[in-house]
Amino acid sequence: MAGAVVSAEAVLDEGAIVNCGAVVDHDCHVAAFGHLGVGACMAGGSALGARALLQAGVAVGRGIRVPADVVMPSAAGSIALEDGCS
Repeated sequence: MAGAVVSAEAVLDEGAIVNCGAVVDHDCHVAAFGHLGVGACMAGGSALGARALLQAGVAVGRGIRVPADVVMPSAAGSIALEDGCS
């Protein structure tokens, strides 16, 4: 998608979706059918579980792991700063 960035050593599994303007930084992992909404951002070394969704503009901090099937809603300045968010 336009303006999306997937950096070095990032891994996108089958069915992963990276929308316009989304960023998957170095050493990140997006599991099968994980979805980054428009402008979502994953900092280095973070992971998005299978079928999990980061809605528009959501950011995940460095090294944070978002579990499978979690939906992180798009709210002003939403950011995940610890593992196991829901």
